[in-house]
Amino acid sequence: MNLRQKCFLVFLSWISFSCLKEPYRAPIYVNTRDANEIKATSVKLHADVQSPDAGEITDRGFYWTANDSAATVLKNKISLGPGSGEFTYMLKNLQAKKAYSFFSYAISDRNNGQGNVKAFSTLEFRVASLSTDTVKNIGITNALMGGEITYDGGKFVTDRGICFSQTKAPTIKDFSG
Repeated sequence: MNLRQKCFLVFLSWISFSCLKEPYRAPIYVNTRDANEIKATSVKLHADVQSPDAGEITDRGFYWTANDSAATVLKNKISLGPGSGEFTYMLKNLQAKKAYSFFSYAISDRNNGQGNVKAFSTLEFRVASLSTDTVKNIGITNALMGGEITYDGGKFVTDRGICFSQTKAPTIKDFSG
């Protein structure tokens, strides 16, 4: 084989290998939805992930951060494990009256994807308010009592009930039900 033929074979080999395409990587469709159930210190995050041809989803979740500056990096990761379809997460222990950003992500054995960045602001923390109904159907050993929480103060109500006493100012240390 002469030099000209060797050069031609090298040239053909170079063209063949340089024309190889990267294998097809099917996309993962990740949709970050608006946050809801926004309180003073918590919020519910929502997303949806579909991967028709991208293999099994091995991890999905959210990245989030407080918007302290214009160049904020979403640094807090919430990993919710494998699966596809809709998923949610109740994010707690946030600061009241503060802006936050988040996006959803998904990873498969073939590809990864992320949804759009969304934002929300937590509510101002205020004292809860409630109303107490008038006592009705008073009997010798019973009475009908009730009330309603009209504003939860921007936090989840963890306990509720009626405090009663034989004096004028009952507290939670007195009888309750």
